[in-house]
Amino acid sequence: MILYLFKSTLCLAIFLLVYLLLLEKEKMHRFNRWYLLGSIICSFVVPLISFRTEIQSLPVLEEIQVRYVEFVNAGDIKTVQPSALPQAKRINWQNILLISYCIISIGLLIRFSRNIYLLLSRIAKNKVIAYGSAKLVLLKENVVSHTFLDHIFISETAYVDESVEKEILIHELTHVQQKHSLDILFIEFLQAVFWFNPLFIFYKKAIQLNHEFLADDAVLKSCTNIYAYQYLLLEKVSLGNNALLSSPFNFSVTKKRLVMMTRSSNQISMLLKELSVIPLLAVMLFIFSSKISIAQNSNTLQPNSKTGDTTKPNKKVGTGRYISKYELPVISKTGATKEELDEFNAIVLRNTTKTAKGNHDIVTHTSPEDRRRLEAIYKKMNHEQRHEAKIGFERKMEPWAKTVPTTEELNKWKNPENYGVWIDGKKITNEKLNDYKASDFSHYSASNLAYTEKMKKDVMETFHLKTMYKVQLDLMTNAGYEKYVAGINAEPENRMFYHVVKSPDGKSIEYRIAIY
Repeated sequence: MILYLFKSTLCLAIFLLVYLLLLEKEKMHRFNRWYLLGSIICSFVVPLISFRTEIQSLPVLEEIQVRYVEFVNAGDIKTVQPSALPQAKRINWQNILLISYCIISIGLLIRFSRNIYLLLSRIAKNKVIAYGSAKLVLLKENVVSHTFLDHIFISETAYVDESVEKEILIHELTHVQQKHSLDILFIEFLQAVFWFNPLFIFYKKAIQLNHEFLADDAVLKSCTNIYAYQYLLLEKVSLGNNALLSSPFNFSVTKKRLVMMTRSSNQISMLLKELSVIPLLAVMLFIFSSKISIAQNSNTLQPNSKTGDTTKPNKKVGTGRYISKYELPVISKTGATKEELDEFNAIVLRNTTKTAKGNHDIVTHTSPEDRRRLEAIYKKMNHEQRHEAKIGFERKMEPWAKTVPTTEELNKWKNPENYGVWIDGKKITNEKLNDYKASDFSHYSASNLAYTEKMKKDVMETFHLKTMYKVQLDLMTNAGYEKYVAGINAEPENRMFYHVVKSPDGKSIEYRIAIY
């Protein structure tokens, strides 16, 4: 959401800057009206537009990138004495900010609704008479004429005395006919909802000023004496205008209106500026739309030997947590209690050790009693509680079906420029494939790769490669496949895993280490 708001705000700023620099001073007010309204809508829509782009899938090169590891080397760990569980409560600033936003927005929406109610009450309490396509609301007090929807508010005394200038009535009638009040209601509502974005203040001023340009244009088409109309506007400035949801009547705005009336227009220049909006929109789409990268796999779709299931996409919940199709169902509507969570964490802490390299804590083996209790509490946890748990349970995966390569495929894989080969989880040179025939393998998977120059350099140094391969190939020998199937079948109905959510360098990750 923060990224969306950031993109939307940048769009608004760029559209507004283009308007102020290129369009505002041109006499193409109808176009400018729709440009301002359209730029607001585009700024909300463009960041939501996504384009699909195909990329090659990333290589699985180290343990931190894999989702499942089938065994844990117990010799690589050392015991750590358990310490007391931290009891400090964290302040949820996200909820505090959300509540604060809602309170302010509701207050502003109430004020917005109150202003509309006051205008409607003023209509209901005063005399209303028809005037062309509008209605005149005759007010007791002496006010500057203004409009709301199809109503024009004027002083009853001035109307009776017939002292309301014809130019002023034409001006206000234009506001009614062109439905300028709808624009103001639209921008006022956005200001109430997005009160934290100051750009809407400038958009409102630009929209209101453009309304005045449009109304002035209509007056000048009916009244040829431009100087008399300008003097009339200067007289009205001294009266001020405190009307709700109407355009301001002040010296700054009036000065811009007077300048616009005497400005000449160049049709070619205006046309070019109008057409410039098309490439501007294209640039905004290119910069601020979302690009969805779709991994491009090999022709034969197989599960990767390190990543597991491809038959059903994983579902993302919470922050960074994925639920696979093997996730255990939640049996409690309310989730685990605080006492159960404390007990769960205490059991985990009691069984926590640290790897010999010291890069992360880990749980390996637990007693049957601890395992049963952990599983019972885990089944009660809701998804948010499970996300915070270091230990999890899930139904064991089904073994992958056999996929025997052809002789032609085996020969093709011998090219080191195109293929990096792993056999039973170990990297080999492509020449080693000469020692095998196609029937020696029971399973394979291949995936195209995408990598940065740094990744390419690291991989080549790690495996002592002269050239970087393009496709990663994972092969299982017949013996390796049998061992893999036997391992799957030997697992309990619900397998336990240790859930790692932080890498040593502090970057957020997620991978699971199976515990037997």
